[in-house]
Amino acid sequence: MSEYRKCPYCGEEILAEAKKCKHCREWLTDQPSAKSENTKPELTQNEKVRLASLPVQDPKPVVTNQQQPIVNVYTTAAQVRETKQKNGIGLTGFILSLVCLFTSWAPGLNIVMWILGLVFSAVGVFRKPKGFAIAGLVISMISILIIILLAAVIGELASELFDELGL
Repeated sequence: MSEYRKCPYCGEEILAEAKKCKHCREWLTDQPSAKSENTKPELTQNEKVRLASLPVQDPKPVVTNQQQPIVNVYTTAAQVRETKQKNGIGLTGFILSLVCLFTSWAPGLNIVMWILGLVFSAVGVFRKPKGFAIAGLVISMISILIIILLAAVIGELASELFDELGL
């Protein structure tokens, strides 16, 4: 007798006494004795009485086609309100401060724009969101430094001119 045979499922050569093919993992005979796996142990009288006294529960139906609500636990109601809020006064102060920064060479206009930008930005800091208002304040401070520097340079030039002319 040959010590090898062909697997009826995959056709590979396997040992003649093999119960399971090592290539395709199919059982060549009935599966291993399920007797030891499927047999239920005998219940004692106390276990039988206990199980009989338990209430019978109806299985709950499984509903698979219901849409579950999506809950974002990271967003609070206050955060949603905050994102919807606009700080128009702070934005106005920011824009006026930018205009002042770019028109700091124009005498008179720059002072008016600086005062308006500073006031609107200062009021806007007390409202949310504060980003543009704070940026407007910073730009206003830079603009006033430029205005003061330009005024000092123009004043010094005028002083030198008057000294040369003898006025």
